[in-house]
Amino acid sequence: MQFDDPNTDLLPDTNVTVTVTTSKDSDALSITRDALRPENGKQYVYKVVGDELVRTQVMIGPYNLTQVAILSGLQEGDWVATGTVDGQPLLEGVPVKVAK
Repeated sequence: MQFDDPNTDLLPDTNVTVTVTTSKDSDALSITRDALRPENGKQYVYKVVGDELVRTQVMIGPYNLTQVAILSGLQEGDWVATGTVDGQPLLEGVPVKVAK
């Protein structure tokens, strides 16, 4: 592993101990990041309601490369769309068929 040392405080080939601090919340909802649709500084998802998509604003928390915590806007058990099978954009009111 390599670390940047812009002030050259570390000696070359020196062993160091690194502590990585992460957060953990066992009650947090999370979704894949590809379900997020940012617009004008706000975050949205397309939630499946009945048989169509509903654009829903969400508040996000911590995230990584693949997942994002949802602080508000969704409930446990909600389904969100991540994309379409034909490459068309996700839009509110688009009819959906859930593949099982």
